[in-house]
Amino acid sequence: MMEAECDRELGLINELLDFQRLESSSYPIITPDALLLQHSLPWVIEPFKIRLQEHQQTLQINLPSNLLSLFSDGISLKRILVELLNNACKYTPVGDKIVLTVRHNSSEASVKTIITTNNSANISITELP
Repeated sequence: MMEAECDRELGLINELLDFQRLESSSYPIITPDALLLQHSLPWVIEPFKIRLQEHQQTLQINLPSNLLSLFSDGISLKRILVELLNNACKYTPVGDKIVLTVRHNSSEASVKTIITTNNSANISITELP
């Protein structure tokens, strides 16, 4: 548990450093890679399993079997997914379900991968920015 918390804190520090680089326009150019979410998603979800158990929450993953490669920066995508799941776990009431869905939108000129989370969020007015 301590190792997971240290990793989380290190991630927060790296995000702050990234924000600083973005503001100073010295952020390195992102080179997208072909990613297979069916391979990388389990690694992103693994650290949340204990947290989900502690809050008696369930995580349902809707991932199509014919999922295509996604061209993206793997590190940035992981950060986005972690933030989505962090917020979902934080604001979902005890005993409720979080749904992570990955789908394709092929109705446009180019195929787009859409990732969404759904939950019964419970955010009090004092927690809003």
